[in-house]
Amino acid sequence: MAFALDLDRPIAPQLRTLADAELAKARAGIARPPPELEDGIHAARRALRRSRALVELALPRGSDARDAFETPVRLAGRELSALRDLHSAYGTLAWLADDGRGTVGPSIRAQLALVLAREHRRVMRDAEERIASAGTHLRAAGMASNFVDGDADVDVVAGLSRAYARARRALEVALEAGTEETIHRFRRRARTYHWQLELVRGARPVVAEAEANEVRKLTQAIGQARDLHLMARRLARRRDAVSPAIVRAIGRLEGKAARLRTVALEAARIAFAEARRAHRQRWRAMVAARGDASGRPVAIERAAV
Repeated sequence: MAFALDLDRPIAPQLRTLADAELAKARAGIARPPPELEDGIHAARRALRRSRALVELALPRGSDARDAFETPVRLAGRELSALRDLHSAYGTLAWLADDGRGTVGPSIRAQLALVLAREHRRVMRDAEERIASAGTHLRAAGMASNFVDGDADVDVVAGLSRAYARARRALEVALEAGTEETIHRFRRRARTYHWQLELVRGARPVVAEAEANEVRKLTQAIGQARDLHLMARRLARRRDAVSPAIVRAIGRLEGKAARLRTVALEAARIAFAEARRAHRQRWRAMVAARGDASGRPVAIERAAV
């Protein structure tokens, strides 16, 4: 089913249905046979991020119902992260091979391929245990997927505004600190906001799609920068890391990562420049223009946060 809400129907039952659908996708992803498992893990982690966006849209932080669902989802994602990071690394290596600017040459790429092969053997040794653990957490999340009552009056604008404000604050910290950790935290929160934009795109499809695409592109650029940085770190751990060729390759990888990161953060300044109050009022007006499930106009001042 489409990952979107029909804003002219009660929201709470749709959230439960969507959450169950995303958990089912995650379970199907980690159940794929070995030749397809890495792609399945990617699909599973994507479904887990979507499910967390659902509960964040519905409930504020600190809610017991939210914690009961979100905690096992987060733990399942953590179990799969090592497997997914390796999958991303292979994607980065393929990208470097197609990079017309020659960030690293064939000799360095061959060395990186050997590094990744060793890492792959190490990671896959405990893959079965990680997947089993993720499955246990997914079952716990499934039992808590009714995180909002079926007749609850869910204010989607309040949830969207919370996600936007969290991403905006994380961006401010990332711009000030400039560390890998703070930038990665902003990326995670911006991705949550992206998925929530997908959920509410029915309010104004063109506006929501344009904003979602903008946020998606900048988070992808930050992700690619992170992958290049991690690839440079893999080279730096080699015993011959002090050789001129390796030093040059590390410098090129880090330089490319820094340029991508700079461009992405500049795009983020623009994407998150709107004050939270103005953002909330804009989205409340768009949702109000459609009316609520009964057909009555929704007051713009309702449930201000």
